[in-house]
Amino acid sequence: MHRAEVAVNGVSGEVKEGLNDPAACEDFSVLDRHPLTLVLASDRGDTLLRGRSRGTLHGMSTDTEVGPDAFAREGFDLQVRITGIDRTEADADVFLRTFSAVVDACSPLQMVEIGMVRGWIGWGALDEDVQDAADAISSDAEALGATAAQIIGAHPEQWVDSVVLVDRMHLEPRWRHQRLSGRILADLIDLLRLGRDSTVLVLQPEPQKPSGGPYDDGAKRDAALHSLRRSYANSGLEAWRDGDVWWWPWEPTTTA
Repeated sequence: MHRAEVAVNGVSGEVKEGLNDPAACEDFSVLDRHPLTLVLASDRGDTLLRGRSRGTLHGMSTDTEVGPDAFAREGFDLQVRITGIDRTEADADVFLRTFSAVVDACSPLQMVEIGMVRGWIGWGALDEDVQDAADAISSDAEALGATAAQIIGAHPEQWVDSVVLVDRMHLEPRWRHQRLSGRILADLIDLLRLGRDSTVLVLQPEPQKPSGGPYDDGAKRDAALHSLRRSYANSGLEAWRDGDVWWWPWEPTTTA
């Protein structure tokens, strides 16, 4: 049994439970969404953890919440971590770059890897042929690049600096159906330091079996695809022109 001193935004308290038990911090539930500063110190005076959480520890979502802020796992914040950015194998001159990232669920006492995101990213998209560049990579990339090019062409008033073509976004089964897609994409855009309103982000929903891999055609795939599309819609994504490829619309501008 351990004893620890915990400070959350300057409010101190004592945790008498084991440090590996997330329930140890139940007394420090926070009901707003402001950044938190946490310090854990043992009864020997050693600092065990010091950091900041961008989300809340408890009370993070309700059944009616939708959009990028929704998050249903109590006690955990969500964090995307880039694991690689590289040239494509198809052509070194293609302006698109491959990227890969993992999704972590973080609490004050532990961090768990719960998913991954991978795809292609391109900067200076207005000066490039996005569809042609994607076609040089693969047929999957071409479908995404063609849609991204259509979106850019349909919005000449929108200054587009970058494109993100999400090839795959995977979550562990127990973390699915929690409206996390928008939260993951928002953190990915933030981590890559891209402008939300100057980036075209597209993906093609493709459900994965709990054991891994895509479904065979049939009723199970149809049901899983319907559920996945509903989850994406709840996270703020939309099908582009009622097609198979979805995009993340820009936030509407407001005037005073």
